[in-house]
Amino acid sequence: PEVIGTAEAGWTHRESAHYRVTALTNNTGACTMRATIFIGVLMLCASPVTAQITCGTADDTTAIQQAIDEARTIFDPVAPVQVVQLPPGPCYVSSLNMTARAGIMLRGPSLLIPITSGSVVLDLSGSAAITLRDIRIGGQNNLGHSTGVQGTVPRLGILISQIAGPLDGWSNKIILDTVQVDGEYSVGTVFILGVPSSQILNSQFTQFYPSPNVWITGNWWWDSMSPYQTMVAHATSLPTDWTITGTEFHNFAQQAGLWIGAAQDIRIYGGNISAKGFVAVDINAVSFEGQGIGPARIILDGTTFYSDSGVQGPCAVRGAEGVVSFRANFHSQPSLTC
Repeated sequence: PEVIGTAEAGWTHRESAHYRVTALTNNTGACTMRATIFIGVLMLCASPVTAQITCGTADDTTAIQQAIDEARTIFDPVAPVQVVQLPPGPCYVSSLNMTARAGIMLRGPSLLIPITSGSVVLDLSGSAAITLRDIRIGGQNNLGHSTGVQGTVPRLGILISQIAGPLDGWSNKIILDTVQVDGEYSVGTVFILGVPSSQILNSQFTQFYPSPNVWITGNWWWDSMSPYQTMVAHATSLPTDWTITGTEFHNFAQQAGLWIGAAQDIRIYGGNISAKGFVAVDINAVSFEGQGIGPARIILDGTTFYSDSGVQGPCAVRGAEGVVSFRANFHSQPSLTC
């Protein structure tokens, strides 16, 4: 087989003659796709981990933040991804700053337990080419089992937002892969503002506080929720081109499992979305300077909708008319749409 390029010290080439796949491999065994061409696929492996992290104190925030800060912060689309390897945990954290940076994978398996009410546990605002993999935030599941800190209600589990300044409109290419966020969050488990071209895979988000669970929106109505950056929204910067696969959204507190505002080109394949006494998916227009902008081109393919705890809402999906394409969906509510 042909060898393409030259391996740096500590790296080796790996090629499959059958599939014409060439990769650089190190001892992490983790690879990321670099480019796709007609005759093959070129992949680039993740760099070695940045540091060894140890959890087990009353507040592990500083140790994890130091490892994140040592990782790559300059976006280079062909450079190796820096891996921050988290220990299994539990790791007790207040707020982690992953804003305005790129080329980082935060990887578990690991459990992060919030210890500060009103916090944003993991802030990705203004960042690009970020992957979260095998990470759980929270500690409460739908069976009522809790390993979290009693009485702690963060504001958000994960924040993904555009920011003001020179990086305005730059945030994209975020991947949440096998991520679980559960517990009570006063705004939501995940809040996505204006960030396009991203993915959620094989993840689960469960809200027990009376607020929507996961938000995908082009505008918001609060102050800048990021403790590190100034969030910004524009009519020309909407959350578009998101692909969500095999993911669960649950709300046990009479709000939507998934709230969508002016998002466009959203593809949801499989998974399930539920709410207790409310619509599972709430689709809305949002307003910019008095002008309403509506959602468009949303696909729900093979997704199951149902009511949590047997308390029925009016329908599975509200605001779907002229916006959503349904295919092979299942629901237990009185109607699919309303």
